[in-house]
Amino acid sequence: MQDECHSVSPSPSTLKIQLERQREQTQEVRWQDPEDVTQCSGCKRPFETGMVKQNCRHCGAIFCSACLARVIPPSGTRSRPAHVCDMCHTLLVKDAAPKDAYDE
Repeated sequence: MQDECHSVSPSPSTLKIQLERQREQTQEVRWQDPEDVTQCSGCKRPFETGMVKQNCRHCGAIFCSACLARVIPPSGTRSRPAHVCDMCHTLLVKDAAPKDAYDE
């Protein structure tokens, strides 16, 4: 089941565009209500009854547990590690992807 979620990964150029948009975003994070979300923000798989919906602790979007597997260490006011989506992990972990890592 987890392999299905990650088989639909964005192309490097698409990911680069998404990362740049996220870097430029200056608005306050909007926490999505799980009741309003019918599919994972990452893999786009529909949520079935009993599937866990979780918010990314950085962007607030809703993901399935397979797409929210990344963890960032405690920092600032957070005393515990936090689960984040792949895009936010890349943004928050400086060594994860240099700005030009996805250049084609």
